[in-house]
Parts: sequence; C-alpha cells; structure tokens
Amino acid sequence: MTDVNISKFQHIQTLLSTVIGMIPENERPEWTTDLMPTAKNIPIEIEANAELYLAAAKQSIAGKDYIRALFLLSKAIELLGENAWEVQDLAIRIYADMGNVYRLTTDPYRMIEIAEIALKNADENPQKILITELKVDALKSLNRLDEAFDELTNLFKRIRFELETAPPTIRDLDRLVDRFSDLPEASTEWQRSLLRCVKHFGEICYINHLELIPSVAYSEVSLVLQYGKSPLALSALIDYAFLLAISGNLDRGYQLGETIVRLLESEGNSLSKPSVLHIFYGLIAPWKENINDSIEILELAWRAGIEVGDLMIASVAAVARLDHLFMIGVPLSYLKKEALKYLNAFEQFNLEYPIPYVHLYLQVIANLQGETYEATTLTGRIFNEVEIDELERQNPTQAYLFYLAKIMFMYWHGQPQKASQYFAAAQKCSASALGLAITAELKFYRVLAQIATYSGTHAEDDQIEADLTQIQQWADNAPDNFTHWYSLANAEWLKSKRRYEEAKYHYARAIAFAEEQGRIQDAALANELAGKFYLQQGQHKIAETHLIAAHAGFLDWGATAVAQRMEREYDCLKDFDLNTDFAQAICNRIETGCSEDVRKILSRFAVLTYNPATQQVELLVKTKVAAAILAPHLESLQRHSLVKIVLKISS
Repeated sequence: MTDVNISKFQHIQTLLSTVIGMIPENERPEWTTDLMPTAKNIPIEIEANAELYLAAAKQSIAGKDYIRALFLLSKAIELLGENAWEVQDLAIRIYADMGNVYRLTTDPYRMIEIAEIALKNADENPQKILITELKVDALKSLNRLDEAFDELTNLFKRIRFELETAPPTIRDLDRLVDRFSDLPEASTEWQRSLLRCVKHFGEICYINHLELIPSVAYSEVSLVLQYGKSPLALSALIDYAFLLAISGNLDRGYQLGETIVRLLESEGNSLSKPSVLHIFYGLIAPWKENINDSIEILELAWRAGIEVGDLMIASVAAVARLDHLFMIGVPLSYLKKEALKYLNAFEQFNLEYPIPYVHLYLQVIANLQGETYEATTLTGRIFNEVEIDELERQNPTQAYLFYLAKIMFMYWHGQPQKASQYFAAAQKCSASALGLAITAELKFYRVLAQIATYSGTHAEDDQIEADLTQIQQWADNAPDNFTHWYSLANAEWLKSKRRYEEAKYHYARAIAFAEEQGRIQDAALANELAGKFYLQQGQHKIAETHLIAAHAGFLDWGATAVAQRMEREYDCLKDFDLNTDFAQAICNRIETGCSEDVRKILSRFAVLTYNPATQQVELLVKTKVAAAILAPHLESLQRHSLVKIVLKISS
C-alpha cells in the first residue's frame, strides 16, 4: 500500500466517521460499529507497514532465509505493539507464519508457544483451524499424542466438523485422480489447514485409535472433493490408497498408489512428497515389489520431510527404512551407523516420538553382536525391557517391535517354547503396525516356533496351516520378499510330517532364494535348519556343509552372539578359528561372485585374513601389479563379501 493510497483511505475513514458520528448512538445501524474509531485503534499507516513486513517475511520464507523471516515477523509484531489483537486477522497471519518458520526450523517448543498466544486471541473458526494445526504438529513431534488428539477433537467439535462414515464413490475417486491436474485450487488458507488437521488426526489414530482410520481417510478425500486441490491433496489420496491396501484390496490400493506417485512427479508437489513416498514405498509397495527398491526412496522421504517441516512423516519414513534395512540383511555395522545417524537427527530436531524405535534397534544390534551379558535380554545402556509396560501404553507400535524382537531372539538361541510366550502380546499390538513389512516377520517366526514345539493337535495343525497359507499369499504377491520364508517354513512343516524328500527340496529352495536376494541372515537361518535336518537324517557331511555355511552367514551379518551359540551347539564348529575359517567363508563367497579372470588373480596372488581388532577382512596381494589389477574390482568384491575389505600389499 503506497503513501498516497494510505492517505486516501484515511480521508475516507475520517469522512465516514464524521457522518456516523452525527447519528445518535442508540439509533446507529449495527454495521456502522466497526467503522467508528476507538481510543485503541492502530493508525492505518502502522497496520500498512506491518503488512509490508509480513509480505517481505513471506518472500524470505520462500527463499528459505528463515532468520530474516523471523526478524521481519518480529518487527511486524513490535510495530503493532500491545494493541496488535485489535487487527486480529493480521496478527493471526503474522503468528501463523512465525509458527511455520519454527516448523521449518524444527523448533516444536516455540511452535507451541506461538500457537498458544494466538489461540487465546483467535475468535473466528478459520483462525482457530490455522493455529491449532501448528500446535498439533508440534505436539506430535514431541510424542504428546494424547494432547494432540484432544486438541483436534475439541477443534472439530468447535467448528462442527464431523468425520465421514462412508467411502467416496468410485466415480468421485476416479474423477479426482483422472482430472487431478485440472482441479480448482483450495481458495483459503483455513481450508488447506483443515485438511492438514484431518491428516494429523489420521497419523495419531494410526497409533492409538485404529477404529477411526477409515473415517479419517474418507474425510480427507471428501475435503479434496469439496474444496479442491491443495498442497496436501495427494497426501490425502495416498492415505485412501493405504486404506484400500490394508482392507483386502491390495491390488486396487497398489494401483491407486502407483498413479498418485506418478501425479506427484508431474505436479512437483513438495508438501505431499514425504507422505506419498513413505506410505507407498513403506506401507504398500513392499507387499508387491522387491523391498530393496524402497531403501533409497525412504531416505528421500526422510529428507523431504525435514525440508518441508513434516517432522512426523520424516521420522516414520526413517524408521521404516531401518525396518527394511534389517529385513534385507545389511551388515549390522551398517545398520548401526544408519540408526545412529537418525538418532542424532531426531535429538537435534527435538523429535521425541521415534527415539525409542532407534534405541530398540541399537539394543537389538548390541545383543546380536554379543555386546550384552544375556543374549536374549534386551537391556543395555539405552534400552531396558523392564519398561515395556510403559512403552506399550504410550506406543503399541513400538511395543510390537519389542515383542517381535524377543520372539526372534528366543528362536535364534534355540528357545522356541519361550518365544511362544510373546505371541499373544505381539498380536495384541500388531494392529498398530498395519502395513509395516516387518509385521510379516511375526507370522514367519511364529510358525517356525510352533513347528519346533509341535505336539500334533488339531488346533496346532489349523494355526500352522493358516500361517503357511498367509505367507504363501505374500510370496505370490511379492516373491522377491517372501518366497524364501514360505519355502523354509514349509520345509520345517514337511519335516515334522516326515515328508523328507519334499522337505529337502524346500530347504534348498529357501537357501537359494535367500542368497539370490542377498538376505544373508535368512540364508544363514535356512542353512542351520537344513543342517539340523540332515543331522537327524544321519547325513553328517551334508549337515556340516550347511552348518558351516550358516555359521559363516551369521558372522557375515555381524551376529557374533548367534554364531557363538552355534559353536557351543555343533561339534563341527567347536574348533572354529575366526581368523582362518571366517576368511575362508568370505573367500568362498567372493569366488562364487567374481569373474573367472579375477578368480585366477585371487587364487595366485591374494590371501584373505580376518582382523578381529578392526572387524575387517584384509585382502593381501603379493605384488603391486596384482594390486593394480584387483583395485578396480574391489567394489564388486565388497558387494559379495558384505563386510569391509581392505586391499593391502604384503611386505
């Protein structure tokens, strides 16, 4: 607003005030009240300058100059002074942008502080929607989910917003997807904020109020239909795709999700990006595609979430990536490095919600690496299983992962009966982990433990057959992820039924599929179970081959504690020499994967040794020429070894 325009506006306001002032106060129309000056009115030039500061701050936010944006917004508030709330709409907009800057700079405590000031002075529902959304976002990142749920519940009551109870029609959904690019834009900020509020509500309900998930997804689609396209519209649609996928319509949900990902690419929508990538690649695609393909994309979802200030989605994308890294069998040393990376970021960004997840992963790694006194007790410096009751109350999803870890550890260490003690607790919490690929691990280890303790009852038969059928369905939909699980569980079941020839086939199939997909821990487990099977059959040479491969596989993965348990249990491993035998196992893996030319160089000029101090394999070559020839192939050899290889020239 220029000085000339301000002067004209002041002149018109003066004339109106003079005319209205001539009317007796008790006879004045109601609409004239707002036009009369009061003793506290802010001069129009001050209001105009505050608007200019706000406009400049928005430009700074767009340019990611958040320090300057905060300075300009603070100057706007300072300019309005103690009477700021007399120009309520302007003040709300200033405080909302200030809260958004704190969102983008990951400061949830300041977000809450700003929001509470604004909420005390907000009168209109659109204003309350705008500010409540900021406060709830901050509460979520601090793991104050009950408070966030109450804030949104109260807001919905205040504005008389009710969740939808019926799904969108196929026609409406198709219209949204097919004509998404042509949808009108949501016209006001409060409409966009209302959709964001409903999305926040859904994220909270996923953890503690699962019964509301369908209504939330219906409502998100309804808001897009009602108000038009907004930055979170694609995020709303992916939530509905997820609902379809977990409600028995996996193919339809997957197809809708693929379409939404393509729309994301064409629309270039940065605000929806973290949510769309996380939900599709973290919760839908693993049941249809190779889970290896999700690793880089979930990292992208994590970074995108941080960039746009969507901390909750960023954190769950990071945790989903840890789940997937664990499932595909990356070396535990790498998994630990990634877990620590996320933990440092969560602490830096004041993200309290995901921290227990990472603590649990670090404890699982410590137990597997043999760094704890009790191999099956998940207690250490940063995690204590004694506190599981409190964890289950606060976050059943995290509790589910704990119970799953206990089942796996009990089974890995030859205690299937103890593993069964955790089935009911894990099942009780499993609904809060809907869609997570790692939930399939529960079914897999449960059926293995049940077969190991099988007593021949009809109830056991029914449960085992049901679990095998479910795993087979997963394998049919996503063979790269689940075929080896089905084959191994089926081999164990056939063994218990004394159908030995069929069991042999499925053991071999499980090992082959696991190795083909690089699932080193699953291949190791399959080799151990196959080795036990052949021992029972009296075929000791074949058994030893499998048991040595299993032992090498667990060491390769980094699970020293499991390998040490095997050394105590099997005669063929009692004299195991870590330096010689482990290096030989690594050498065997390398030789099967590298080219014939490289294999010849290795056999003639190289020696592999394992250095326990550095936990690295040293590739010692005899000449500089051999080193020069091998150097370009080191990356390829590294992939086949799954442990750190250092190339050295022997003196």
